[in-house]
Amino acid sequence: MAIEKMMNTVRLKATERCQFACKFCHGEGNIDAKELEWNDNLANALLKLKEFFGFDSVLYGGGEPTLNPNLDSITKNIKSLGFEVSTTTNGQFSEKTLKRLMEGGLREYNFSIHTLDPEKFLEIQSGRGKLRPEISNAATEEQNPNKQSWTNIEQAEVAIEKQLCNILKTRELGGEVSINTVLTGKENIEDVCRMIDWAKKNGIPLRILQNVNDAKRSENALNSLVSKIGAQKGEVKAIKGSSSLTTYYFLDKYRFSYKHYRDFKLKELCEDCDKKQNCQENFAAIRLQENADGKFYVVLCLDRRDKKPIMSLDEFFESSIAKEIKSHLTQENQYA
Repeated sequence: MAIEKMMNTVRLKATERCQFACKFCHGEGNIDAKELEWNDNLANALLKLKEFFGFDSVLYGGGEPTLNPNLDSITKNIKSLGFEVSTTTNGQFSEKTLKRLMEGGLREYNFSIHTLDPEKFLEIQSGRGKLRPEISNAATEEQNPNKQSWTNIEQAEVAIEKQLCNILKTRELGGEVSINTVLTGKENIEDVCRMIDWAKKNGIPLRILQNVNDAKRSENALNSLVSKIGAQKGEVKAIKGSSSLTTYYFLDKYRFSYKHYRDFKLKELCEDCDKKQNCQENFAAIRLQENADGKFYVVLCLDRRDKKPIMSLDEFFESSIAKEIKSHLTQENQYA
């Protein structure tokens, strides 16, 4: 295993709103965020993260980030601070929205596509975070007016076709595109195989994501998938200061990857947690969101539901947890 890079990205929640209701959605670990706006508080939050940890990259999460009507101006301002900016997306945006975002400087899009089968699509849309009871149906109708009721095959076919068309359109306009797809278990191996075939045919990078609700099922399914398609395992790379692992696979000359997690925990955060023996994600990332009180908060864990992993940014920088994270980033040859 080699270190690919140092953790340098903050996951910034752009909105709670989403047209989809994916059952495995983790909502970035907390569901109290307000719609993101550009203001001095956001600028100061990002600059503090840059100064303290050396972060130089922002990844939008949600919700569906492209539903935030100010994302283009937010992106332009963030980039003026010296950050690279990318977004996750379900690919349901219009061409007009895409062009506006591209003009604002948002040029890297990670498309979340979990099946090309309309019936499977409807089954996935069974309730946001259904597999995570602590956040299930957490976004109220007021918070999420864009949520749609997915009830028939025709709707699903239109949504899937829009995703695929928007990938190609984004690339045509000069954007960088990739696909993320969740491998929940052996029940969706065929779905992931079809995604690999489409991505390979179109020359699109694809990353398979471990299901953070049941890592063991994902691992077993991956082994079956790799054997089924005859892929060859390549390098395994870690992100320094994070539990995040990427294993690369080759299918002929096409390379795809699998994102999973190593047992990397923070002593100050995880030692007293009653879930630490069965933790799925461990410590993977710093998530940032603005709440209704106008303060920015960090979210450090998807599984722990007490207040310890969720704190205001000011509290975070004064905490022993922040100091521990920084120490991992500055250690030489740090793998554990």
